[in-house]
Amino acid sequence: MVNGSKILYTLEDLEKEVDRIYASHKHIGAWFVGTKVHDGHRFLYNKARKKCDFVIGVYCNTWSEQMYEVCGRRQDVAVGINDKTLNELVDKTDLVMVYANGYTSFTDTEGLKVRMEKELPKSELPNFVKDDAQNIASLRTAQAFNIRFNECVKYHYRNGGQKDPWRLCIKKWHGEYYPGIEYELITSILDEYGNCLASSIPENIKNQINKPLLVPGMRSIEEVVENVKDIDGLRVVFFNYNPENNFLNARFQCGDDENMWWNQGLSE
Repeated sequence: MVNGSKILYTLEDLEKEVDRIYASHKHIGAWFVGTKVHDGHRFLYNKARKKCDFVIGVYCNTWSEQMYEVCGRRQDVAVGINDKTLNELVDKTDLVMVYANGYTSFTDTEGLKVRMEKELPKSELPNFVKDDAQNIASLRTAQAFNIRFNECVKYHYRNGGQKDPWRLCIKKWHGEYYPGIEYELITSILDEYGNCLASSIPENIKNQINKPLLVPGMRSIEEVVENVKDIDGLRVVFFNYNPENNFLNARFQCGDDENMWWNQGLSE
């Protein structure tokens, strides 16, 4: 307990708790965060709070371990629990689920892989997702996470930002297999320089960013590279324009460290 709110550490315990309170609430939402909470996360929380009379706060602190278990890749080094993040979850939400100490919730990873490919075949994914190792790893991790969470926990609403290029694919799959759970995609809010907020930008690079990394009208990775060439240590490793949602997506990397990356997105 922190500030009197209940914190759970397994999906099984969360399932039992939600089952207990489910009948007394009309609309249950889930708010998902990573290691650090920023105003983009808070914007998503406010959306969930307005739509729902009960909000579950979900602290995905083992996302890197989940990605490694599902796809053999990592996003960044594993970190311990951030007390500020946990306290904000406890203060804002009605119940908190924490993925910690290497807990991923996956009980049959190989079976999940077979099921995920059957429900969302790689051959049917857009090239900018299936031909990029990090995008496909992120998509499969999100898909695996959703299968486990959705089939344990009764809830009605979740949301996410569009800066991740695979997110539209997940939303479509989610709508087909979990029609009772609304998945709202939201255009990420921008900072004073016109960039999506991201918690994984290294401070030495973040301090150099004083302009938009993506600009409306960009259609090639070369244009992005030219735009950011003055930011020391910043690499552009992925770019795509998706006419389906009129959205630019890019992945930036800290030097040669493949585990230190973040996505940016821009709606045209």
